[in-house]
Amino acid sequence: MLMKKRLTWLLGCLLASLPSMAQVLFSTSFDTIDDFTSWKVYDVNGDEKTWQFNIEADPHVFCPYNSSEASNDWLISPAITAAEDVTLMVSYTIKGSYYGENLGVYYGAGDAVDDMTSEGAVYEALNGDVRGGYFLMEAKAGKAFHVGFKCFSNPDKWRLSLASVEVKVAKNPLDLKVDEITSPVTGPGLAQEKVKIKVSNIGFAAASDYTVGYRIDNGEPVVEKINKELAPGESIEYEFATPADLSIPRHLYSVKAFAINADDIDNTNDTLEVNVRHKAPASVPYSTGFEPTEDLSDLKFFNLNEDGGEWQAYMSSGWFSMARNGYGCLAYNYSKENNGNDWAILEPIQVEAGYHALKFWYSATSDHPEKFSVYWGTEPTVEAMTNKIVDYNPALNDAYQESINLINFPENQTVYIGFYCYSDKDENWLTIDDLTLDKVSSTSVDLAIQKISNPTNYIRTESDRTVKLEVRNIGIISTEVTVNISVDDKLAATSDYTVKAQEFKTIEFKDVLADLAEGTHSIKVELVCDKDENAENNVLVQEVKVLGTPVIYYDFEDGELPAALTYETKDEGTQNPNAGPEFNEYGWGIFPLVTHPVLGNYVMAGNSWVDGVNEVDRWVYFPRVKVTGENADFVWNANSFSTIFLEDYNVKVCDDPYNSWGAWYSTVMSVKQESIYTKCRGISLGKYVGKEIDIAINLVSKNCEALILDNIGFYGDISTDITTGVKNVNATDGAIIVDDQMITAGNGNAAITIFDASGRIVSAAQGNAAVSQLQPGVYMATVKTAAGKRTVKFIKK
Repeated sequence: MLMKKRLTWLLGCLLASLPSMAQVLFSTSFDTIDDFTSWKVYDVNGDEKTWQFNIEADPHVFCPYNSSEASNDWLISPAITAAEDVTLMVSYTIKGSYYGENLGVYYGAGDAVDDMTSEGAVYEALNGDVRGGYFLMEAKAGKAFHVGFKCFSNPDKWRLSLASVEVKVAKNPLDLKVDEITSPVTGPGLAQEKVKIKVSNIGFAAASDYTVGYRIDNGEPVVEKINKELAPGESIEYEFATPADLSIPRHLYSVKAFAINADDIDNTNDTLEVNVRHKAPASVPYSTGFEPTEDLSDLKFFNLNEDGGEWQAYMSSGWFSMARNGYGCLAYNYSKENNGNDWAILEPIQVEAGYHALKFWYSATSDHPEKFSVYWGTEPTVEAMTNKIVDYNPALNDAYQESINLINFPENQTVYIGFYCYSDKDENWLTIDDLTLDKVSSTSVDLAIQKISNPTNYIRTESDRTVKLEVRNIGIISTEVTVNISVDDKLAATSDYTVKAQEFKTIEFKDVLADLAEGTHSIKVELVCDKDENAENNVLVQEVKVLGTPVIYYDFEDGELPAALTYETKDEGTQNPNAGPEFNEYGWGIFPLVTHPVLGNYVMAGNSWVDGVNEVDRWVYFPRVKVTGENADFVWNANSFSTIFLEDYNVKVCDDPYNSWGAWYSTVMSVKQESIYTKCRGISLGKYVGKEIDIAINLVSKNCEALILDNIGFYGDISTDITTGVKNVNATDGAIIVDDQMITAGNGNAAITIFDASGRIVSAAQGNAAVSQLQPGVYMATVKTAAGKRTVKFIKK
């Protein structure tokens, strides 16, 4: 009952804290164009990028950006007049952008820029959150004034918006603000902690009757009244009589303090919130991904040779990422002059006596061997790191590889895990991510299927007919296991294996899918082991689709870009000179390979090593097709060229290519940081039955190197018989006529090269012969003359 009374009383206080009704002299939310046109707009810098009204925008009124010139644009209100000498509150709602916008608010006697002589408030780097603001001013009876909003954002920002403006009488203009929560603070051993705050009066009137309070994690508020007057400009430090309970170890507490007064003119600054962590050793099971959302303040780094090579909690930014998952990882950056002599020691972890499994993922570089060891000790110092867990000399793996290690702690204690890098000078980055520490029994057996690495969701080559899976024994003793492979709920293969303690084992069943018919199938892998203590991770099911003969197929084995494909660059960057001569003006080209079992001798590559932009926008478009049934797929192989710079791209589909407003492409698959290992990927086109569609691959990497694409095919219910648009084709005396549009060949000497829908050359004759020998179907014709080259799609009837 006491709690209900206190909450009811607090609610009354909060309601009472709302400003009392005051006389409003002026108010607008810019709901109509008439509201906006009553204001004066001044484009001082004359760039035609100034304040404007757009009913489709939210808010409706904004000042847009200029790519090269700083804003200098004013929006000045109509005249506002007070009937008596009075203090006024000018309040407004504003919004910046992600890029940070600058705004000044002024007032003066006239509606010209030169009249804006008094500063009300200035805001820099306004973000995209809607926020309120205000200032107080003294008005004279019968003397009109105007309020002006000046946008002075730097070049190449985005948009500064103004949502509303209000001017009202402030008869008792006091404004309480919670400036600071000085106690509690993050630290160890927290329990019943004193709560201290600093409150200021930034208004024009004294506050003689006000209340302060705090609450922990949105729990029951603690409210206390202050009986001391707070004059304008004064501050008070207040300690609550009731302490805060922060006794839960490692908990991150939200501490929110507030001030309440019935006449407060601005409630947006009455509340302040901080986070306070009760520091304590972590417990087992323990995990960290070194993410920005985690508390990493207890990580300790020791750069013993005091050079540029050192450990750090590395957070990915922009186009470059080194994390295995998420944004963060533990990373060592090399020195050109000195060998590594550097430590990173994790936060304290409370362990029990007995066996523990330490697992983490690490990545180095194949041509830059790294050297590192992992230790544990009982203090967060280099001297205490006396127990070696594992040593890697050298570490040469480009991709992340898991390290699984057993530790037998002799007693219950607090331990620290340390990573020591002793790589030779002038090597490369070493990264650690996704670390866990778990207790395991001395007789523990836990087998787990990590993944089915082959096949992927599509089967179209002989290599896809082998089932490859990754099995791990997370326990600490070896065991026997039976692995069963079932296809469509029928046992297809079985075999017995020995899996050692903590072993990561790759198992293959060659050609087990050799007789699988075209269509969709279910593959189930099951581990059978009587000793397994955890059967939940012993089964994995994957659906696969066996593809038939492609309707359209591009393997690029002729070493040329297919004429049936079209290319486009939508960014304004320029290709880096070191990217290579293979790329055309749009950033696409053919790469030769030493014979690859999947990719063959040639692949298509999209260049993302581009200067002048942070993110490329490169497109390759495939010939229009018609989807005639639900069994339709678009499948390709892809991988990143560089082990460090992993590519991003989107696969897009336009299912209304004849729209009068223009083709609109929707993203149906987005691939972030494509693997350096060749992946077979695909999308189903079944939802487009009865439609003609265009497909494009859009490269959007953030300044990387190149995306590799190969073996691109359309499968299943796909037709190349596109009858919409082109109706007739003709050839006469070295010219091709399509729908009465003549592509002139000139004196019958032009070369007319014709390709079928899959990009294969079917005719390279001149004049009439170029077309007359074709079978009915869809083709692309490229006509080369002295004036240049032109390509057109057509249908031979």
